[in-house]
Amino acid sequence: CAIYPVSSGFSAQLEQFVSVLDDHPLPPYFKSHLGCGAIKISDLLSINEFHARRTYADFYRYLRIEDVLGLFLHRTGEWEIIFGLLRDGALDFSERDRQLLNFMQRHMAQAYHIADARGQSSREIARLRRGLDSLDRGLVIADADYRITQMTARARELIVKYFPSCAPDGLPDQLDAWLRAHGDAGATLPRPRAP
Repeated sequence: CAIYPVSSGFSAQLEQFVSVLDDHPLPPYFKSHLGCGAIKISDLLSINEFHARRTYADFYRYLRIEDVLGLFLHRTGEWEIIFGLLRDGALDFSERDRQLLNFMQRHMAQAYHIADARGQSSREIARLRRGLDSLDRGLVIADADYRITQMTARARELIVKYFPSCAPDGLPDQLDAWLRAHGDAGATLPRPRAP
């Protein structure tokens, strides 16, 4: 369950929420009713039953939350991703709110998967970069428009050593011209001449 702090004092309440999460009615319901769509707390509990829960007493009451609309998005191993909307006692969630959240489910799940994949890619790139740096080789990676996307520490050292006037994260004019002259995507490039 992911909750984003709304105030500086919220982190203590978040810890409290996590400590009473086993008392929350939505996660076990979603676990046994996959694909059920958005569920309101009132679908599962009366207001008195909700108020009797530790989840309410130790968390929702502090925030004056009287209605919760939850939606199951994804299960990853032991983790379940549940999106929740919270509302104070002034209004209850309507059937229209439920329909809108159900409509958004596919898009939110897709956004979650894209963000997760992007995070995995970033971690893999960081591992590859650490591996390349440990080889002590000069390597510069450029995109299709010849913009540098990655450069090992050794490559940076060599550029600074042989081209001291060049910006530390750029290529000297000579290397840039060579790359543009020989840089066909996917082609094996000839080795540049030593300066």
